[in-house]
Amino acid sequence: MLSAIRKGDEIQLDFPSDQPKTREIPGALLQFLSKPPVWFGRGRDDLLLVLENAAAVESFVPDLELINSITERGLIVTAPGDINSGLDMVSRFFAPKVGIAEDSVTGSAHCLLAVYWGYRLGKKLLCARQASLRGGLLTLELQGDRVLLSGKAKTMLKGEFYG
Repeated sequence: MLSAIRKGDEIQLDFPSDQPKTREIPGALLQFLSKPPVWFGRGRDDLLLVLENAAAVESFVPDLELINSITERGLIVTAPGDINSGLDMVSRFFAPKVGIAEDSVTGSAHCLLAVYWGYRLGKKLLCARQASLRGGLLTLELQGDRVLLSGKAKTMLKGEFYG
């Protein structure tokens, strides 16, 4: 179940958390990288590649054909936020298998990121930035087996739902 509420000038989404599991990195991905990652694993649908710093995430040039060949849905590339940035993490999300070269801000990816970084940093409240071209800032709150994702949103379409 997904719910959304307005909190001031932000929207808060309530998602199920996604537990990261360590996996052996595919040889083709390891060859593609200039150095081994800090950590590699997967969640329900996506692979998680942890790099050493935010600059490595921001400058990451994806091989979409390679990503398409090794993923079920997508690849999340992440690293800790820079010191004094106020960010706990930065990330990018690539899902060519489902027609998304790079997603601007990915709620479901942050369900995995919140658990990974929450455990690693010993925090339940995290500040995140998705470093795509459009990008976005998110607040992530771990609450048991749920993740509350908050951020500013822009209305793109209005209408009525009949169901």
